[in-house]
Amino acid sequence: MKDVKLEYALKNGKLVSIYEVEKGLDCGCICPHCKEPLIAKQGACREFHFAHLSGNICELGYQKSIHLLAIKILNECKEITLPSVPLPIKFSNHTFSVIDKTHVKIDHIETEKKVNDIIPDLIAYINGRPLLIEICVTHKVDSNKLRKIQNSNLPAIEIKLSQNKSILSEEEFKKLLIYETHNKLWLNNPKANKYYEKFIKASEKLPLYSIDDITHAKNCPKQIRYIENEYYANLYRDCVNCKYSLGFDAGNVYCNYNTKLFSIEDVNKKLEESC
Repeated sequence: MKDVKLEYALKNGKLVSIYEVEKGLDCGCICPHCKEPLIAKQGACREFHFAHLSGNICELGYQKSIHLLAIKILNECKEITLPSVPLPIKFSNHTFSVIDKTHVKIDHIETEKKVNDIIPDLIAYINGRPLLIEICVTHKVDSNKLRKIQNSNLPAIEIKLSQNKSILSEEEFKKLLIYETHNKLWLNNPKANKYYEKFIKASEKLPLYSIDDITHAKNCPKQIRYIENEYYANLYRDCVNCKYSLGFDAGNVYCNYNTKLFSIEDVNKKLEESC
């Protein structure tokens, strides 16, 4: 992050761009994180950027500026495109979407608010319901915070907004924040979690057995391995990599090979037929 230039700073409590201020110390700006005075460098040979008057490199200044810019844009635009929602398949190397991407209106934004022992970067209220938003600039959400988010079962997304070494205009940043979805990841989605429970209920259960200290799923419908007159699948070599696996627990692999359930409509139909 040392190579990324600081393009946004605070002036009289307001976030401003390097292109909005006067050159040098006349810019009257401070670092968004450490609050040290900045110099607006607007030379002919290099990209315009802010630098600390002391010469210090404040790596958190860039991160803080991106957070503040995201808050500013979301408050002004009051909208965001949410990515498609994958089925939260556990212990597997594949997945598929059960909810399409959608563009939504935002009621309002809150920051620095604690929810269920979590302090997200932002909370966007959509139709009165909270959506936790984590802004990824240098680091993804750590495992501890992710666990808290999932345990709370609140909807939450992470948005990657790192610019690497190129400076984005505010319009380009706005497009990345609001309209793009390739840089957005669901950390938790309560509706998808409910769908997953339905998928598990409708799927075929293959019991797990230990054979020569290796865990296998018995009655594999793909008949991958033939052991002691039975068909099995090696749990970690076969099931984890199989597109029909819906995950496993201590006793079973949940298999989708025979049921062929790849949408919530398929699952609902299957459950209705079994009633």
